[in-house]
Amino acid sequence: RRRWRWCRQLTAASNRRPAASSACGDMVPIFGAFPVLWLQLALLSYPIPTTADSSKCCDICDDNTCSAAVPIESLQLLQAEAVLHTHDTVVVDTSKMDHRQQATAAGGVRVAGLFMMLAVLCLISLFMYVKASMGEDHEEKDASAQPRAARDDSSIDASPSRKEKRGFHRAATVIVAEVKKRHWTIDDGTETMSPFTFVVNMFADLCPPGMLALPSGLATTGFVPGFAMLLVFYSLCVYSMYTIGKTTEITGARDFTGQWSCTIGPRTAWIPVAIVVIVCIGNCLAYSCFFADIFFRLMPSFGMAMPRSLCLLAFTLFPLLPLCLLKNLSALSNTSTFALAAVVYTAFVMVLRACDGSYAAGGVYFADVPKALAPDVPTNHLYGVGMQSLSLVNGMAIAFLSHYNGCKYYRELERHTPNRLLKCTATAMGISVLLYLITMTAGFQTFGMNCNAVILANYSRNDWLVNMARLGIGLSIIVSFPLMFSGLREAAIALLKRSSENESDWDMILRQDVLSMCLLVLITILALVMTDTGIVVGLVGAICGSTIIYIVPCSLYAASIQTFLTEHNSTTIMGLRLLTALGVVLAVGGCYSTLFI
Repeated sequence: RRRWRWCRQLTAASNRRPAASSACGDMVPIFGAFPVLWLQLALLSYPIPTTADSSKCCDICDDNTCSAAVPIESLQLLQAEAVLHTHDTVVVDTSKMDHRQQATAAGGVRVAGLFMMLAVLCLISLFMYVKASMGEDHEEKDASAQPRAARDDSSIDASPSRKEKRGFHRAATVIVAEVKKRHWTIDDGTETMSPFTFVVNMFADLCPPGMLALPSGLATTGFVPGFAMLLVFYSLCVYSMYTIGKTTEITGARDFTGQWSCTIGPRTAWIPVAIVVIVCIGNCLAYSCFFADIFFRLMPSFGMAMPRSLCLLAFTLFPLLPLCLLKNLSALSNTSTFALAAVVYTAFVMVLRACDGSYAAGGVYFADVPKALAPDVPTNHLYGVGMQSLSLVNGMAIAFLSHYNGCKYYRELERHTPNRLLKCTATAMGISVLLYLITMTAGFQTFGMNCNAVILANYSRNDWLVNMARLGIGLSIIVSFPLMFSGLREAAIALLKRSSENESDWDMILRQDVLSMCLLVLITILALVMTDTGIVVGLVGAICGSTIIYIVPCSLYAASIQTFLTEHNSTTIMGLRLLTALGVVLAVGGCYSTLFI
């Protein structure tokens, strides 16, 4: 309706053509009449639809035999054959317009209600976060004051005084002066994660964003070499996580900065944390773009058409912001368990659709899939491999990326030892490998050579089982974000402490929370501006991801053996050097596949 109103205004304006001036008198016929036709064409033309409504000549005429429809073959606008309408009289079905207005208004109300609900939940979560933090602070104060109170019981009246009552009520009130006094350091999170919490957190850190791109890698690589590469990278990443635990045990340092200072030198100790900051910002940016795109395409299925920017802002406000303020990984166990359930459900739906033939030729949803994403499953695809396989290598090289939190995982694991870390890591990554294998096979067996880089984009929007999987994966990526963000915040604080005169200032929770909000705002702004972050994230993941997975842990472990141990195992050191070299090769290969494949 808006487009047609603009067309009528343009027609009225063209009838009031101004007098020709001497400078452009010859151009008045062109810019007086043709702009109206061009603008009307732009306002009324659409790309050729792919649904059943393609028989209609326009959105104004419900009749597909409109005699006033004149094809314009000389102008190709919006990648389709445009149709210029020369209706003298347009009859509009007002009942349909009213229905559309009501549907649009109802959708707007639902969107506004959702946004308000998320805003209220965000405020409630922030209030509970501050209240819980203040409660812990007062419990610590009461515990420290209890011995002195016991000694003074004989001289204190049993009835509370007015001053004590006033003090009690004041202590129950959150004020800025009290918040400023609260501190949090990495020692406060020591041994707070059970093995189960460790496994679900690491799984949520890996699987939701890692599994969706792997089926497309099989389009250039056969099943046998693809599965073999997956198992090889699984083994290497488990071992490199084990080296982080061994380095922590040998040096006694609890983070990358301390370990680098002890083994290589304090002057360059900023290098590993700077790498962590870069890789975490890149991946957090990818996560934000990812869930914004998912909900932008998904919300119309629930009757709420939301712009991508509004989807990003709404779900960043809640639940992302409150989760990003949490300091310990153990506090994220419930949301990580939800991510586990959502990924398992998604794998089940993909296997179901691969078996029931819904997307095969003649299937229920075959007609809903665009031609570029239509199933094209080869009959023999076991051993194919080539230069194009570098894309799968790059995806698998960072499919187990959780090493930026390696020191944090080790610190927070109950009764942590390197062997205990090895077992928990092998379990978490092993579950991820199992689901990677299932989703890779199911996705490729459904769509074959036309698998999208995000496999859920291949499925129909009318498939409600898949829509629920999209919803679950979108929320899973949101709850995976705080795990990555936790590593970003700790690395950023480590860098800021190096440039600060008083390092203890950055132990204050208030300052850490302000830093968290600033980092989250920065990432959100970048996600709003950069709708396509493929190349940037690919390069960051290839260079910094390979560095933090293979180069930094293996180099630190080898240096700690040579610095602190009297007996040097030359075989172990040689293997660590080879893994470091492999990390360099993977970084170069990842850059090549990102830029040229």
